[in-house]
Amino acid sequence: MHTFRPYSLRHSDLLYEDIPLEIREQIILLIINTLGNCSSFYDMTLYCYHNSHSDEVYRRICKTLRKEYGLFTLYAHSTSYLDEMSNLLLKTDDKRKHIDTIELAFNYIDTYLRTYEVTLGLEPDKAISELNNIFHEHGLKYRYENGRIVRLRRIKRLKNICYYLYSPGEYGFVEYDLMEAYNRLMLNDFACVVKECHAVFRSVLLRIHERKGIVYHEQDSLNTLMTNLMARGVISAE
Repeated sequence: MHTFRPYSLRHSDLLYEDIPLEIREQIILLIINTLGNCSSFYDMTLYCYHNSHSDEVYRRICKTLRKEYGLFTLYAHSTSYLDEMSNLLLKTDDKRKHIDTIELAFNYIDTYLRTYEVTLGLEPDKAISELNNIFHEHGLKYRYENGRIVRLRRIKRLKNICYYLYSPGEYGFVEYDLMEAYNRLMLNDFACVVKECHAVFRSVLLRIHERKGIVYHEQDSLNTLMTNLMARGVISAE
């Protein structure tokens, strides 16, 4: 059974970026060029109907999203599973559902087509490459990789911080604390894991301030400390 944990459950509202209608239209066309068209709901009721790979993928996408959102249909009066998915992307303003739908569609392109070794249009790698090009060309900080859509801005910022977290010498003091957090994780003590990681992260930020000669106050929040470092170009604002 296909398991799906959508982007909207993995990220907060701060990590959403509106995808303009014209870009969503491009993405729908890309999906159709990869998966092909879909039979209508009426045709699926006929005695002579035979299920196809295209119909099956669109059916799975819609049923997964319906279950996720607790809906009987993604968009009322749709005439097919493809129509239902397209209407959700093009005729609604819910940016959470937009990114979830795109992510799930390309997850099936990435997995179903490879598993069953079928070609319904574009090859999976080509389709994924074109999706990422669309995001890049329009300045959207999204990228599909490893079965999900990720936020590039978040990745760049975390890479900056990871440099300090895993640097030897004066920043090596975090290794023991990180191992303690890992041990707590193995014990399913999630509250303690969050607390330990928060403390480690704060310690690293304070040490960077001291090393760079940046003034700070003990009561400064993580957001304030991050802002200080970004304002001075120590870590990327992207």
